[in-house]
Amino acid sequence: MDSQTQQLAQVQSELDVVQQELERTVGQLASLQQEHATLVDEHAAMNSQLAAVEEDKRQLEAKLSSLKELKLAIKDVKRKMWAQRWVRWRARAEAQRQADQERLAAGNRGYVVRDGTSTLVGPTKLQVHVLEPQPQ
Repeated sequence: MDSQTQQLAQVQSELDVVQQELERTVGQLASLQQEHATLVDEHAAMNSQLAAVEEDKRQLEAKLSSLKELKLAIKDVKRKMWAQRWVRWRARAEAQRQADQERLAAGNRGYVVRDGTSTLVGPTKLQVHVLEPQPQ
């Protein structure tokens, strides 16, 4: 009986080890299944993203392969560049106008004193005597 009890204890300990190993393996399997599901979702998302990018590429190639479409695209780019230049020019012109207004406000608006008299009244009238040609 003693040997049977010893064998039974040995079998029981082996069973415990196998059960622990089985539980660990089941946990790893669950983790791997979850990782697989995540990878499948990522793969599907990447496939849809790739399809969208390929469609955009196809549309751009179709648009730029046509000479008419290419000319329209070039015209559109030139129009955008002109609009940007126009905005910069208007901003610079407005800044210059503001600077001119500030300088005008700071100045005396052209009031000049010459020889002690104001130029606002006007210069003194000069009288010019025209000499008649004299006969010789």
